Amino acid sequence: MKKLFLFLFITQLTFAQPWVQLPDFTGTARDDGSTFTINNKAYCLTGVTSGVGCTADGFAFDFSTKTWGAMAGVPAGQERQYATALSYSNFG
Repeated sequence: MKKLFLFLFITQLTFAQPWVQLPDFTGTARDDGSTFTINNKAYCLTGVTSGVGCTADGFAFDFSTKTWGAMAGVPAGQERQYATALSYSNFG
């Protein structure tokens, strides 16, 4: 049984897709940002910079065009560190 499992596992590895590097994040370097995906886009909002200042900006990555774009961020005064984000249907 162990040999069969090992054989199946190794044969599956031969069909694995290789990693592809995508463009780097274009915003200010941050930690603890909130991220979520809707349809074919990934969103990154808020977080804390290396100088321990919270950010309110927002960015979206389009997987179709493989580009980052700036977007409206969180309202002033709503910046957060360790925030949680999720998406449901077409809402983030």
